[in-house]
Amino acid sequence: MPLSAKPLLMRSVIDLSDPAGAGLRGLLSVMLAASWSRYGSGRLEFHLPGGAVPAGLAAIWRDFGVEICRHPARHPLAHRAPTYNKLLAIDAVPEQERLVLLDNDVILTGPPGALAGIGAGNVSASVADLARISPECLETLEAETGARLLRSPWSPWKEVSLARVAGRPAPRYEALYFNSGVVVFPEDETWPGLWHRRTRELSDFLAAHGLKDRAAVGSDQMSLSMAVGDFGAFEHLPPALHYKVFNFWEGHLPASGKGIFPRMRFRSSTSSRCGAMPRPCPRRIASISGRCCTNTGPISCWTRRC
Repeated sequence: MPLSAKPLLMRSVIDLSDPAGAGLRGLLSVMLAASWSRYGSGRLEFHLPGGAVPAGLAAIWRDFGVEICRHPARHPLAHRAPTYNKLLAIDAVPEQERLVLLDNDVILTGPPGALAGIGAGNVSASVADLARISPECLETLEAETGARLLRSPWSPWKEVSLARVAGRPAPRYEALYFNSGVVVFPEDETWPGLWHRRTRELSDFLAAHGLKDRAAVGSDQMSLSMAVGDFGAFEHLPPALHYKVFNFWEGHLPASGKGIFPRMRFRSSTSSRCGAMPRPCPRRIASISGRCCTNTGPISCWTRRC
């Protein structure tokens, strides 16, 4: 598979329409922007579904070189699962660039040079930390929608860790189920349409069976897995591009080798235990971006340029 020579276009969806989580998402977006300004290449776009953005926050994004793209409303299926908003950012990719879709809770911790090694015609993502769909549900889903997930034996890293602690073998699965936190798009204009179509079919299937999109199958991750099965051309994302603690434990890659790091534990612990947005340490943001950042108040107080 020939490699891509195109510059990267990184996109992330930042949904600030829900006041309950807007502060934390604002903080995470600044950390992503700061890390990209130091280690990234190409362009970074933040896609905003509805709602207003505090002027101070938008100014910080622009100072880091982020381009802001507004959408008039959330994704039509966001009422079923907010994670479907991610699909707002997968269309209209300029022909001269290659798209990398990022969750809004990742940071770059080094130059993501491994991206250059992904075949131009391939979708690339990592397998998920949990197998979110039961074999029985998957069998029914494939039968009713005509989908066929790619097959290759795998074990989710979280289940591997739990099995190691318990002293038992880790469960093995055949159908590949992918994490949508970092997705490298193929240079193929048909790919976004496949993901959109499978998302609609998946949500219709779950609604017909009285199942919740996020709880039952992981919403956009399941439709991503269905679309990858349709597309066929796939390669696993190198650990450096979606580095997890598990990769360190298993010796897959030293911590110094990581390029993109998801902060899921940070997000879940702060959102569940704190009512207000945590106050970021200016020194940490400065160490990520190489620049000074002193705006450490709540999102409503981010009125000064950084």
